[in-house]
Amino acid sequence: MATSNSRKYCGVSRNDLRPKKVRVVAYWDEIESENDVYKFDNIKYQLDEAQKRDAKVILLLGYKTVRYPECYSPVWWEDLPQEQKKAELYSYVRTTINELKGYDNII
Repeated sequence: MATSNSRKYCGVSRNDLRPKKVRVVAYWDEIESENDVYKFDNIKYQLDEAQKRDAKVILLLGYKTVRYPECYSPVWWEDLPQEQKKAELYSYVRTTINELKGYDNII
């Protein structure tokens, strides 16, 4: 569930800005902090807020995104063998795309 902090700092929820496009990041370590347990509430909140304001969304997801240090992997992923790491990353990307593909404001 989206926390009050994430909602407070979500730029698309600020009515005074009225952006036409916003960048939303689906941080892997926040969405899948436990292996195969996905929490999309916060990202969906941001997408819903953008949609309410007719803002298009540039969605970033994967292992390397934005914000220092740039790479955000869940703790459980760190000690896996390299081939399993690739498979888990692919699973996260595939699951996230399938979960969010219904949002027509993602460009």
